[in-house]
Amino acid sequence: MRSLPKPAILILAAGLAIRLGTAVADSYRPFFPPYNYIDAQEFHNSALTIVRSWRGERDRLFGMGPGRELYTITVACLYRVFGPHPLLPALINGFIAMGTALFWYWLAASLFNGSTALVTLALLSFWPSHVFFTSQHLKESLFLFCIAAAILPPLLTWNAPPGQADQNPHPRFALGSVALILVSMLRVHLLPIIGIALLTGGVAAILTHRKDRERSRVCAIGCAWILVVLAAALPVTKAARKLISPTQVAPDAKFVPAVIVPEGVIEASIFTPEGLSERRYSMLKNARATAGRRIETQIYPDIRFKSWWDVARFFPRVAFHSLFMPLPGFYPLGGKLSRILASSENLVLLLLTVAAVMGAARGPRSPATLSLLVLFCLIAAPTALLEFDLGSAARHKLIFFPVLFPFAAWQISDILKRSKIQWLRID
Repeated sequence: MRSLPKPAILILAAGLAIRLGTAVADSYRPFFPPYNYIDAQEFHNSALTIVRSWRGERDRLFGMGPGRELYTITVACLYRVFGPHPLLPALINGFIAMGTALFWYWLAASLFNGSTALVTLALLSFWPSHVFFTSQHLKESLFLFCIAAAILPPLLTWNAPPGQADQNPHPRFALGSVALILVSMLRVHLLPIIGIALLTGGVAAILTHRKDRERSRVCAIGCAWILVVLAAALPVTKAARKLISPTQVAPDAKFVPAVIVPEGVIEASIFTPEGLSERRYSMLKNARATAGRRIETQIYPDIRFKSWWDVARFFPRVAFHSLFMPLPGFYPLGGKLSRILASSENLVLLLLTVAAVMGAARGPRSPATLSLLVLFCLIAAPTALLEFDLGSAARHKLIFFPVLFPFAAWQISDILKRSKIQWLRID
């Protein structure tokens, strides 16, 4: 990795300062009503219960929903050593978030150029939703870090210049594989999606570099690592969850579980139109039943699919809704601060998406950029179909919108370069 230029260091420092300041300010005087912090409170209560059990104050622990174990156990270890204050993990999450931004900077520098990397770093560092959610007591920072760490080694390999193929790529791919296993621990459904996107770029890299035996060999090794992880991740994840996951709730526990399945809600397969709509309805009912949660921005809660044609007709509408709503003038804001801020941010995201489409069409093309585009499509499409409220959609955007930032950043930096604005150039 190249040394960081001074502008990148300043952006990283500013992004970290904003996150730490947000964490401290929000912990003492919350910006939003209590129902906006339900998940953070659940993680705090979960970790507290685990610490009490380690001290012998409880006979048994409560059950946690899949994907929460790793972060909760980690927080419980912090509480055991430093004391149970929820501000501590929030501050640590800020540092982790800037580590993620640094990974995206390195990736954009390798796939595009230094100017694009700098704009990408700025977009991610100052994205308001990213700042807010990664300065909270939530698993988002850890999850986004693991995604970036999982895709970075393969994509750098797919894009390696001639004569710079890594002679011993196994340590790099081993680290990426560990990160991919952690991704499956946090959100298992993204494991095959990320694997398919990486393999698509890997096969394209082998074909692109077929005349360079060393480069194609290294790319083939990377694909083999990914295939091994895809085969081993589910058994490893299942064993790890069994090892660290607590048992049922103790009779005297006051904690309210995060997941309550209401009577009459079914677990339907999402691979049929009827099952897809029932899954959306089931998730909505489940969220409504969670203690203290309010869902005021539902996304087409009454829609029902009877055929794949219904799904196809519905998809553009729900995709735009979940990606960009609320927008000023197109959604009732009701004078609420959160909606006003979200609408302003979404307007910027819409413009960045347009810039990303232009950047993908006009900018550098490589097997690595192909992987990024496939990754965005494979994550954004099913996420949009299953999204049931704008609040959860705002958090889920953190997963796939950074994939578009390098393309948008290339377009922005190219416009600035053609406008003879030179201050941004660091190549």
